[in-house]
Amino acid sequence: MKRNKPLWITGESCCGKTSYLAESIYRWMQIFPLPHKPLILVINHQARENLHQEILKLNTQGYLGKIRTPLGLIMEDVSLFYPLICEKLGIKATIPIRLRPETEQELATQLWQKDITSELISIFGNEYTCVRRILDLTQLAGAAGISFEKIPCSLQNSDFFQTIDNQSITNLIGDLIQKWRNWCLGKGFLNYGLIYELYALYLLPSKEYEQYLLNQYKGLFIDNIDDFPSIIIQICQRFIDNNITSVFTYNETGKVRLGLNADPEYIKKKILPLCDHQVLENKNSKCLKHSLEKPIFKLINGEFEDFEDIESLKNISSITTESRAELLSQTCNFIIESIKENKIKPQDIAIIAPGLDEIARYAFQDILTNQNGVEIQFLREKRPLISSAIIRSILSILTLVYPHQGRLVRKDLLPEMLVILSKEKIDLVRGNLLIDSCYVPDVNNPHLLDYTNFPRWDRLSYQSRDSYQNILAVIENIKTEIIEGENHLIVIIDKIIQLFFPHLNELQYNQIANLKEFRETAQHFWEIQCKLGNLAVNEIVSQFLTLIRKGTITANPLLEYNQNNSDDSEDGFSYSEGGLLISTIYQYRSHRCRHRWQFWMDTGSRFWSQGLGLFAYEAFLQSTEENPRTMQRESEDALIRRIVKDLLARAEEKIFLCHSDLSVTGNEQIGKLSPLLAFVP
Repeated sequence: MKRNKPLWITGESCCGKTSYLAESIYRWMQIFPLPHKPLILVINHQARENLHQEILKLNTQGYLGKIRTPLGLIMEDVSLFYPLICEKLGIKATIPIRLRPETEQELATQLWQKDITSELISIFGNEYTCVRRILDLTQLAGAAGISFEKIPCSLQNSDFFQTIDNQSITNLIGDLIQKWRNWCLGKGFLNYGLIYELYALYLLPSKEYEQYLLNQYKGLFIDNIDDFPSIIIQICQRFIDNNITSVFTYNETGKVRLGLNADPEYIKKKILPLCDHQVLENKNSKCLKHSLEKPIFKLINGEFEDFEDIESLKNISSITTESRAELLSQTCNFIIESIKENKIKPQDIAIIAPGLDEIARYAFQDILTNQNGVEIQFLREKRPLISSAIIRSILSILTLVYPHQGRLVRKDLLPEMLVILSKEKIDLVRGNLLIDSCYVPDVNNPHLLDYTNFPRWDRLSYQSRDSYQNILAVIENIKTEIIEGENHLIVIIDKIIQLFFPHLNELQYNQIANLKEFRETAQHFWEIQCKLGNLAVNEIVSQFLTLIRKGTITANPLLEYNQNNSDDSEDGFSYSEGGLLISTIYQYRSHRCRHRWQFWMDTGSRFWSQGLGLFAYEAFLQSTEENPRTMQRESEDALIRRIVKDLLARAEEKIFLCHSDLSVTGNEQIGKLSPLLAFVP
């Protein structure tokens, strides 16, 4: 048989790798028509959309199969082969339920309550962070194909635990993880870490699954494999060993998910030697990489003495102020003036920051949108559900309709509830007056009285009185139904939404997204409690209210949700191209965005050169050395080079360095990009 050698395509950002991969898929489709299908993998939803569009350019009929994310493929196949996995584990096969991150956090905290020592908590700062970090370790280990039993050994080689030099701590973490693993398997719960481990250690090595893969797929195409976890190597080797067409693209300046399960160097080491290698050059004349890369890195590296190439910096400008408040204001005003003068459209502008605090988010929303009508969108902004007034109002209703919730009533939020539920027919002043006179606190039966209990109810307008009575009537009706037995949490939430928000199309998109996420969270929480055998409805409601109010559950407002392509919850979101984009560095790079103008916020901040890696991620990278657990974290210099190269390739016309001498906390800002500010006008 003729050897079908795989192809490895290397190139930097925006050099045409995805287009080349689409052409390879199109050529494969000419040789292998339906019902044959390839396995096509991309890292997230936006990459899937990009690849799909490239395929459509070549073939208007498109490709009828799925383009998956690695997590989507793994979750789908673990669910499909779960009886086989249970057989190999020697446990009873049940229908598994995937735990959402906030639920696993809550359940793990309860499970480990008596085992977590004060010494362990002190290392991480608090109990919440301690539990989160330990759960993250399971995800890192699973994605690397390392069994949970070996996590303590891996941890002992990390920089963090070498400074502690306390083996009992790593052993305790190992015991907690094993306890969590056994408990989850016994209950039929799967979190991301356990899904990865079951796939890597029990499903991938099995002959049954290998035969399934080879029968199901006749080609393998992976875009930006530098963002994939190392367990992808086993899938690649299956296809390569069986002489099946395989094409991979690799971005040298990408590696966006390094520290978040990805292991690019190890994947390259293992797969590249098996492939033909092709290098693509970035020939896009529009991007600023060609003109700005060399002078920018000269300045970053401190080569000031012989720097005479000021003319090469003509496409880069700066906005510099003393305070950050001034910086936010001046940046917004500059953008507004540029839009008014027709120099640029909002959709051609991106504001990129190492992080977005509430002050910056509010300033952009207020100055750009509220005052000047510039449409903006925050890329994958994650704000707690409890920050939504609609969600807080629904929680307030739940405390009033379910019995024994009196201790969870927040009296200070009840006036807001009246304002929201009345569609602002009751203003906040009248709402406070009504609650002060008509709310009756009670542990078992907190309730609202008729508005006539307000001594000066004549001060209320007719529409205020009418709206209040309608709200009161609905609450009493729901309370009656609960007493009569119709107390299912999801049914009650649906009824509240239907009665108070009947016309969802009148709500803003972020409000709809919050309602959707809230309902899905309630559904998931109810299923988990039923699986655990907790049938006490009032107790379930109390726990649910407490969970939401902790602020750990988030939604993604101002984003377009694509239900047809969401094979995993993390990557089922995309941004529309209708407004000015505001994003963190990570999300901007992850979504492969491109804009005419880029505003680099807080340019002098040291956070530009600090990665987002999970705790102790370097301990789970597969090193090129004999000891596979000794790889060090990527240096700040290497990271800033990748970030700058990537962003320059995604900027087409102008870059603005936005810098304030003082940060939001009042500290001086001297980061890796600070040298640029001395030479950029």
